[in-house]
Amino acid sequence: MGRQLWLSVLKTAANPGMNGWFEIVGVVSDIKNNGLREPVLPAAYVPYSVTQFNAFNVYLHTDGDPAAFSNIISKKVLAMDRSVIPQQTLTLDALLEIGDYAKPRFNLVLVSALASIGFLLVVIGVYSVSAYSVVQQQKEIGIRMALGAKPADVRSLVLGASLRFILLGIVIGIVCAAFTNRLLRSQIWGVSTYDPLTFCAVAFLIVGVGLLASYVPSRRAAKVDPVICLRSE
Repeated sequence: MGRQLWLSVLKTAANPGMNGWFEIVGVVSDIKNNGLREPVLPAAYVPYSVTQFNAFNVYLHTDGDPAAFSNIISKKVLAMDRSVIPQQTLTLDALLEIGDYAKPRFNLVLVSALASIGFLLVVIGVYSVSAYSVVQQQKEIGIRMALGAKPADVRSLVLGASLRFILLGIVIGIVCAAFTNRLLRSQIWGVSTYDPLTFCAVAFLIVGVGLLASYVPSRRAAKVDPVICLRSE
């Protein structure tokens, strides 16, 4: 308090008698003046009369619904000075929605949509590979059942083959995710480069869905008639 502060950006201010030096008369807490995700930048409040801006913002605190006061505020301002035209008379929530939340929300929706499509492709891919594997191994499965293999053994065989395929895909996916998360971190707020909890949760979810998608082909394999397979052989 009472110290002198020189603002170089105001050395060409509209007021010819202003040299950029100000006396500090008060200190306020930090505000998010550089976006919600970026660190706060140093800032200072100066008299409006020494700046070169033709517009300024006024923030009002209301006891009731702030949206209901929009028209009242505009009428009061025009009643005081007809040359001042109020623009963007919005609530703070609406202002944040338009300026700070819109882009992160769009990025989140876009990434979520792509992730949902990828997840659906995983389910379809696991089911297709498992079903194709059952068709390719139908004769082998028939011979195993003719030699005494039980339906439960056949289901375990199909599910085991699908599980190996799923685990291999998860390992490759985690390695790729470790690199792509760096890009997502710059686009989506709150995404860390390495998140073991998320990786483990997604891995368990994919394993569960993959095994569920493999269950239908495994049941189909267990119903293979060994007599028909041996006749075709």
